[in-house]
Amino acid sequence: MKHAKIPRQERIMENTTDKGVYTLVISVPSNSSLYVGRLGHIVIPKGLYLYTGSAIGPGGLKGRIRRHLRRKKKKFWHIDYLLSSKNVSIKAIVYSSISSRLECKVNGSLSKFLSAPVKGFGSSDCANSCTSHLLRYNGRSKSSLINFVRESYRRCGLVPIIAQIWCN
Repeated sequence: MKHAKIPRQERIMENTTDKGVYTLVISVPSNSSLYVGRLGHIVIPKGLYLYTGSAIGPGGLKGRIRRHLRRKKKKFWHIDYLLSSKNVSIKAIVYSSISSRLECKVNGSLSKFLSAPVKGFGSSDCANSCTSHLLRYNGRSKSSLINFVRESYRRCGLVPIIAQIWCN
């Protein structure tokens, strides 16, 4: 099992220029009411969430994930609105290098066991008609969640790399 420590935002994936698929483990510590582009006003209940996306364009995985970690940015994707919310934070990242878009395949593997609280979130350009790319985890164990994501990547034929940020 590969783990990457992330002591600072600047160091995340500093040695990769790879393209690929990633899943963000996101903590929403209290109910979050926000406006999300064309989705309009939504409420994200307190909990742990998974957001799966791809990084095929310029900058690859490193550029996309560094962008997600920045609090201040132009809001372009649905996830930008959520990650810019006060107290919402990324707790871990699971990713795999691959040159094709497999976020729907990974998301499909994850969504078999998780709920989608906001229909259309992150899936407006989805080729596979995914209900949502933001999924809610209802379990309590952080290690079980990471293992679940890792196994989902493996079921999709990917080699997952886990970057844990959890401080508490």
